Parts: sequence; structure tokens; C-alpha cells
Amino acid sequence: MNLNYQAIIVNEDDRGLPIGQGNGILMDSVRGIVSTVAHGVKRGSKCKVFLGDRAYNAAFQNDAIDWRMDMALVTLDDTWDEPLASSPATADSRDGDEIIIPGFLPCENSEAKGILRSYYNLNISKEICPVSVAGKIVAMHESLARMGVDAFLNEIADLEQTKNSLSVSIEKNRLFYDDYIILEIGGLDKQIATGLSGSPVVDVKGEIIGIFSIMLNDDNLNMGAAIPIAEAKRLVTEFVDGQQEKFD
Repeated sequence: MNLNYQAIIVNEDDRGLPIGQGNGILMDSVRGIVSTVAHGVKRGSKCKVFLGDRAYNAAFQNDAIDWRMDMALVTLDDTWDEPLASSPATADSRDGDEIIIPGFLPCENSEAKGILRSYYNLNISKEICPVSVAGKIVAMHESLARMGVDAFLNEIADLEQTKNSLSVSIEKNRLFYDDYIILEIGGLDKQIATGLSGSPVVDVKGEIIGIFSIMLNDDNLNMGAAIPIAEAKRLVTEFVDGQQEKFD
């Protein structure tokens, strides 16, 4: 399975040190455009994108964030070199299809010397570790509201009590987005479940059918929702067209 389009997105503080990480997909290898989930965007923070063993300065695009479908785009800086990776093959999907979700998550491993320690040259407590889980599609074109996802509704209620209006808005937008791919996933624990957001959801041929967004139940951790890859492609097209209009 060729995953050279898979990206790790690392948010940095003002000193350029890592403060959080997520997954992404190189959607446009010519322009250096990477997709990720909107709920992982840290506004105002610096960002590095790792593809293979290379790191690139990058920026979240404020005019390419779609809270409704939990999608955001990151653009790589001018050092991006197109031949380093190719854009991924994409495919349609249907109920019952088997899927794999390959991702990266932070892990407590004092012995590992992976991407973060190699790049930042720091004795940090967490490294980036690869993970992969398997499952199948159980429903297409669903909304979380129609499914009555209790854990998600409870999360919104908790956020409303803390008066975090931005987070409440994001979660309610996701609640009524009506084109999720619903997945049944095996072999998860809470650490893995929280580290998959933004990862590609691929079929048995290694072609991307969606982008993993969120786990749906906290108890069994066996259901999740993915954004169809067609939505990410649409967002990229709209962003590119909008950039061209600015210079016309």
C-alpha cells in the first residue's frame, strides 16, 4: 500500500517547539495542499508538515476551513518539491466495504527516535508512532443527528455549560452535516481513537474513500465517522479557484 501522500501536521508554539500533532493527506502535489480536520486547527499557531522524512513550513488557510464538514486545508511553503510525493488515488465506496485507517499518534516511548526527535533534536517525552486499524462501512450519507449519537450530544451539552461558544458551534455544525460515512472499527483504545483524526480511510486497494473525523461512542469505541473524499476534493478545487481569482 503506497502511503507517500500521508502527512503529519505538528503545531508549534512561539519558540518553534511542538505542542500538538494531527494527521493529514497531500491532496494536491503540484500546489502542496494538505487536507486535515477542522477541529484540529489551532488558530494563530505555527505549523510544520512532515511528508516522509522531510519537514515543511506550512500555514492553515482561513478561507479554506469548512466547519460544517470538519475540513481544513494547509498549504506548504515554497520549499515544497513536487516529485517528493504524488497525490493519492481516490475511489467511491458502498455499504459493507472493508477499510483500513492508517495514522500516527503521540506515544510515550523514551527509546524511540522518530520524526519529532530527529527534527527538533529534543529529549521530549512523546514521539510519533504509526498505527493502523481495520473495519468496514456500515452506512453512507448519514448525519450524526439522524443517528442520535448520545456521546456527541453529551459533548455538546458539556461545552455549552463551559460557555465555549466556538467549540459548541463546531460540534453543532458536525452534528448536522449529512454526508458522513459511518464505520465499524475494531481494535481501538482511547489513545488510538483520539489519534486518528485527519487520517485517510482507504479501501483494500489502498485508494482513499474518506478522511477520518471522529469516534462516535466512548464506551465500546467501535464506531466512527469519515468525510467522503469527494468533499475534500471539492474544498481544494474551491480554494484553488478562489486563489486564481485573486490574481486575475
